[in-house]
Amino acid sequence: MSPRPKRVLAGGLAVLLAGAGCAGVEVRVHEGPEAPRTLAGRLAGHLAVARAVLLERVPGAAPGGPFAAGIAVGNLYLSGGYVIEKTELGIEYRSKHVAVNARADYARQARRWLDRAVHRALAARGLRAAWTGVIDPSALPVPEQWLTRGSDHDDPQDDVNLPRFVLRPKPLDAAHRARLPALPRSVHWLLVPVVVDYYSHNAGWFIGQTLGCGAGARLRAFWVLYDVRSGAAASYGGIEAKRIDPNLFSPNRGQTEDLLIAVEKAGAAAVERRLLR
Repeated sequence: MSPRPKRVLAGGLAVLLAGAGCAGVEVRVHEGPEAPRTLAGRLAGHLAVARAVLLERVPGAAPGGPFAAGIAVGNLYLSGGYVIEKTELGIEYRSKHVAVNARADYARQARRWLDRAVHRALAARGLRAAWTGVIDPSALPVPEQWLTRGSDHDDPQDDVNLPRFVLRPKPLDAAHRARLPALPRSVHWLLVPVVVDYYSHNAGWFIGQTLGCGAGARLRAFWVLYDVRSGAAASYGGIEAKRIDPNLFSPNRGQTEDLLIAVEKAGAAAVERRLLR
């Protein structure tokens, strides 16, 4: 049975938590502020969509490395048991060693997945859009991170580092807008889909998760609708999808792909339901 949805306030964002009916996948929807009521009618014929960007490649997004920042893309290999570290905020468990493998392959796969999910979501709404080329990650500002307070219902055996965070976009200043690809004059709005994380993993301990978890897969997407003239963020939101198998510890390639396929399917359905709503 899926857990009952609940709403909490976290860092200025309303977060909707709900179970997904897709092979044990859990989906979380991060809802930004409601878009202006007149926005939907103004998008038709004036919308451009960027190809998906990896957050880890935006300059300044991961000063301590993508894994520590919670924005890794790749196959995570956790090994060496766990270690316990004392931090300013308390005791922290984590796997002793973490290797991020197959980064290039996963990056291509993640961008392809999100591009297709966005395309289907727009088509379902009857919105036609001009597709830009690949955006230079340096054209985007690093989103603000708002740390969530307290514990989560999936702690202490989830496949994500603690503390959890939600994202809020910064506006595109003149320097950022100058790095964007040339857009048709008719375009007033630019939708930028962002891969926050996309990874599979064996069993182990993510940072702060005291009991550890089985093998699994996880993805997270974030999108921002920019006014290309002012650079202001008119609307934004995001989704997460995860699948953990508590009885699987060292998955083979086929099992890893099964986990990824499950979160991709559930994540794409969530994008279609929530994008620009």
